[in-house]
Amino acid sequence: MQCASEIDEIRTIANDIARRRERGVEWSQMVVLYGHPETQKKLYSVFTSLNFPYFNVAFNRTNKVRVMSAGNVLRTATYQLLKGLEFSVVYVCGVNKIFEAGASEDDSTRRRLVYVALTRAMDELFVTVSGNGPIGQALIDAHNRLSA
Repeated sequence: MQCASEIDEIRTIANDIARRRERGVEWSQMVVLYGHPETQKKLYSVFTSLNFPYFNVAFNRTNKVRVMSAGNVLRTATYQLLKGLEFSVVYVCGVNKIFEAGASEDDSTRRRLVYVALTRAMDELFVTVSGNGPIGQALIDAHNRLSA
């Protein structure tokens, strides 16, 4: 889904999460993945204002067992932190704003990170895009081709 800004991406995701909750989807079945660590502050602000039970996966402080045993909460993490885990509903935001500490800043690295995020979904994948960038544009183009 094309959005006007990063905060619009987060609000769009929050609205969809709220609709799913009304239909009975458990918090623990959903995860929000983001491309830049700064996005976490915005997610926290929006999600806590809506009283979403929230668990952010922190780099080097949370192992995967702890992530999965956090209970019925909405999990959030950067793209790479949940590699190897799968969730029923995955939200991916910030594909045009990707940063990984210590990694090269090339499109190949960014594409690999987005691939990791996209492949966490078992049942449904919801991707938001704002700003300009080759990865976001490639995802929009692919969606448009599939929808045609």
